[in-house]
Amino acid sequence: MKVAVIADALENQGAGVHVFTLEMIRALWATRGEHQLVLVLGKDNNPLFPNLPKIIIPKRHVLGYSSWRLFYSVPKKLREEEVDLVLEPAHFGPFGLPPSILRATVIHDLTPILFPQLHRWHSQILQRLFLSGILRRANCIIANSLHTQADILKHFPFTAGKTLQIYPGMSDRSEEEEEANVPAISKPYFLMVGTVEPRKNHLLVLAAFEKLQKRSQSKYALVIAGGKGWKSAPIYKALKDHTFKKDIFLMGYVSSKILPSLYSQALALVYPSTYEGFGLPILEAMHYGTLVLTARNSSLVEVGGAHAFYIGNFDAEELYRKMLEVTQIESDQRKMLLVKYKEHIKKFSWKASAEKIWEAFENLEKNRV
Repeated sequence: MKVAVIADALENQGAGVHVFTLEMIRALWATRGEHQLVLVLGKDNNPLFPNLPKIIIPKRHVLGYSSWRLFYSVPKKLREEEVDLVLEPAHFGPFGLPPSILRATVIHDLTPILFPQLHRWHSQILQRLFLSGILRRANCIIANSLHTQADILKHFPFTAGKTLQIYPGMSDRSEEEEEANVPAISKPYFLMVGTVEPRKNHLLVLAAFEKLQKRSQSKYALVIAGGKGWKSAPIYKALKDHTFKKDIFLMGYVSSKILPSLYSQALALVYPSTYEGFGLPILEAMHYGTLVLTARNSSLVEVGGAHAFYIGNFDAEELYRKMLEVTQIESDQRKMLLVKYKEHIKKFSWKASAEKIWEAFENLEKNRV
């Protein structure tokens, strides 16, 4: 089977979907067997997969060209290349393919549908215009968590029978680590990882951190790692005006080479998102030996498991109390929790995920014949 992956997320994104696409391609390539795998990219100089076959369909900064490329150039080239199946890992497409080419799409979450107020207006409109059609035409829909799968089936019941739940895995970044360039932080610190946008609840964390600094005898720091996202102006204003801004380190987008050190030296990850389709930072924190404090909602309980610390409401007082609780954990208890984390994250394997994806694709091919 010849499978093409729409790999634009490798070039136009740097956070969750980029990491997902990167690791999924690595795993699919490693487990492909006799199948062929080819990437659809906009540039031919991408250093990530030098030995993997590519279809280069250039991008141009011309009004309307992105849509032309998405709806015409890409499907035309895929027909010419006689691919058997097209996989879109970035939640939007594939488009314009004949019935002879199978379609698979990955749905990471339904936040533009469920929480439109947390997204830019054009994202809301595009999802409402196209998502139902994408799901109807897809032969296979991959949901990255049980919660995302349930959301898809609830809001698009016609997807029953073709929606599969397949967890992402944990990325092994041991060869990429750089201990240099990690800021010297003298105080124990809480860590936030993710794009700076309303859904991640930075304002809640800032309010809870202020309470912690005012009420605790010990003093702490807060490290925020993530690029600037949409509707983030109130967050940056709160950072600028924060009473303890000297104890807050705003790092912007952080390279995957530095993240492991940031995680391993942190007191805990604070991740009280309003909603997540998966929540990769939780997995990363557990892998690198960091306690996890998150919210009891969406898929976060699936990823966090039985031994993460949870808040039940988006209340600064409750989050403050949980942060304080984390600071009071004894060394032996911390070690015990981290051992349980290591056991929990064994269920998230990129190899196992890739094998399930290939099995799903093979079943589609058999049923077509």
